[in-house]
Amino acid sequence: MKTLTPLLKKKIDISNWNKPEHIPLADERFNIPQRVDMVLCVDIFFDILENGKIALGRNRPILTNTRLGWIFAGTLPHHANSIAYVKCNALQMSNVQQNNHLSDAIKAFWEIESFKECSPKLSQEEEQSELHFQNNFTRLPDGRFGVKLPFKSSISLLGKSYAIAFKRFLALERKFETNEQLRSDYTKFINEYIQLSHMEIVQSFDFSQSHYVLPHHCPNKLSSSTIKLRVVFDASS
Repeated sequence: MKTLTPLLKKKIDISNWNKPEHIPLADERFNIPQRVDMVLCVDIFFDILENGKIALGRNRPILTNTRLGWIFAGTLPHHANSIAYVKCNALQMSNVQQNNHLSDAIKAFWEIESFKECSPKLSQEEEQSELHFQNNFTRLPDGRFGVKLPFKSSISLLGKSYAIAFKRFLALERKFETNEQLRSDYTKFINEYIQLSHMEIVQSFDFSQSHYVLPHHCPNKLSSSTIKLRVVFDASS
């Protein structure tokens, strides 16, 4: 933002505000429209506040003490910062044909500019996902929202992933044999996922039941000690 518009539109009469004479203001010309010197964000603004407030009466701002001096804070009378505008439009048409043409042009303009409320057309899967979220979302203790994964009705569409996942696991084990640092970092990552309840250890499982095994691996190029381990979960395998 290159420039700021002056907040006041015209000078405010403060002669009847009964401001104490001994109060030093941060800006003695605050009631006169002028260039904005600076804009303070909220955290800085509250840091400069000091003890001390003086009420000047109903429908008048409050004097507040700050490190920069006393400032006026609050609302102003409605008439203090408003300007009346008078606008007159004159239109003369030479004949009925021109008048009809203008009428059609204005009608077309408003049809283009008008906002038409319409509900987006959702596919069947999108409608099911929307309904699934409404019926299955929960509020977590930390304030976030959690929702169950919307599995497709036919779990057989996921395919058989055990063989691929097991092959990836054996490839990881071979990497660990030649890279002890990788083994250590990968182990820390898996343990952290368990501690965060992102996953849990399955002691025994009947693979004849419906299931999906999620393959995971890490990038091959980890030669530099500055490269952080990044585990990739490949659900599309």
